[in-house]
Amino acid sequence: MRKQNLDYVNYLLTACYHESWNVEEWEKEKCEDDMEYYDWDNNASKKSLVNWHLRCNNQEINLTDEEYKNYDMSKISNANGYKEAVSSLMNDGENEDTVKNYGSAVRKLFGLPERKFIQS
Repeated sequence: MRKQNLDYVNYLLTACYHESWNVEEWEKEKCEDDMEYYDWDNNASKKSLVNWHLRCNNQEINLTDEEYKNYDMSKISNANGYKEAVSSLMNDGENEDTVKNYGSAVRKLFGLPERKFIQS
């Protein structure tokens, strides 16, 4: 009986493993909100940042989605810190640290001074 159970378990695991690689048509229709994690290069945040940067430099350029994905972020000062802060906020959720890091990254991006807390 034990050998039969073991064979059946191995069969089920093998069947589940191979079935997990099949992709249904509806799974291909995932949108940004359905993603399990936040991918900076495939989201509107990068596009908004690039557009903001171009407008600040008086450049009116219409980029394709591929050009947005491949845009060199090193041209924008403090962009990597902003990217990390946004990704952390979206992937890890809102908590005191992620919101604080996001606020700090936005201030650096805009060239604003750090927040000063006055203790009373």
